[in-house]
Amino acid sequence: MRIREKINYTRYLPWSLGITGLALLLARDAHDIGVITLVYAATLLNHYMLLYIVSDILRDPENAEGRTTNKLLLFIFFIAKVGVIVGACAFGWQFMGNRIIIPVLNYVFQIFVLGVSIRQNPLKS
Repeated sequence: MRIREKINYTRYLPWSLGITGLALLLARDAHDIGVITLVYAATLLNHYMLLYIVSDILRDPENAEGRTTNKLLLFIFFIAKVGVIVGACAFGWQFMGNRIIIPVLNYVFQIFVLGVSIRQNPLKS
């Protein structure tokens, strides 16, 4: 099953963009807007990697299509997932200082949005 079929985009996009819009309203200048946007893009990439990792770990063995789990690839994805969000926040801290809490809170709210938007019974492919 594809990762994009696991997310209910009619829930995810409005909530995700709305919360990010609220975070952008708290920006002081163009640097803040750039940092919030960068952390949001890192969040979207982070969500994709999270769904990939979880779906590969929890894959139904009967529907595995003969594939085995590549543990090295999962490890690399996990390290990249952590590296992307930490790197974006570290970069943002250079421009926003203590105000980096705004994009970090946006990231935390985005995790809840992703959790609410995951389909319970994904479409079968």
